[in-house]
Amino acid sequence: MITTISQSLMKAYQKYLIKAECGLRLKALYIDNTHHSMPSDAMQLGKWFEYCATGSTGRDGAPEPERTAKGQLTADYARAEMQANYFKVFCKGLGIEILHTNKHVQLGHLTGTLDIVAKWNDRIVTIDLKYSGLMDNKWDEMGWEIETLADKEHHMVQARHYTAISGTPFYFWVWHPKQEMVNKLIEVKIDPDSIEKHKEQAQNMINALNMDIALGLKARPELMRCAKCELFETCDKKALLPEVETVYHSI
Repeated sequence: MITTISQSLMKAYQKYLIKAECGLRLKALYIDNTHHSMPSDAMQLGKWFEYCATGSTGRDGAPEPERTAKGQLTADYARAEMQANYFKVFCKGLGIEILHTNKHVQLGHLTGTLDIVAKWNDRIVTIDLKYSGLMDNKWDEMGWEIETLADKEHHMVQARHYTAISGTPFYFWVWHPKQEMVNKLIEVKIDPDSIEKHKEQAQNMINALNMDIALGLKARPELMRCAKCELFETCDKKALLPEVETVYHSI
């Protein structure tokens, strides 16, 4: 039985409820902790940027950058290192003093790990670093276009969760992986009612998830999803063939 929930587990369970996530993967990664998620190339690059920017190694230790045959950093990794240097310069210019990195925090049934806890303008603040090429994308759920950002639940779940557990102002600091110096420092102000609703939603999710665990989380095999799954080698429910999909049409 689970008693606490992270924003990552909340997102994964929401995906499970709409059949976009497999219950076996959810259980292994977020409940039993027998597996860790496999980072994509973009995620690995983001980890390198964060390591260069703050020195944070995360739970897996210091990331290993990609190098050329001559031992030099590849162009993408060299650019990430350069962006990290700009981050340090901007922190100094803005007067942001980093106090903690990768800090685990729990408040009641909410838990999470904060990228950066900093002192800024005589306030303690929380900053979450992002490394994304979707800087001005308004259509993608992972995009960072300002006018539509408040409607993107993927980002707002994290903002509400971290504001709740930290009790401090919350910022996303988004850096572009291809354009030098391009970044957005975004404060997300969450109203108190939304924080309370988030806490209630999280408790409801814990209750529902515990019931689903007791009944048995369902496998959702799908060829391409299974091929990228951390459980692929040992899972006896994996899909090895495509399923026929049906479209009904009449005139």
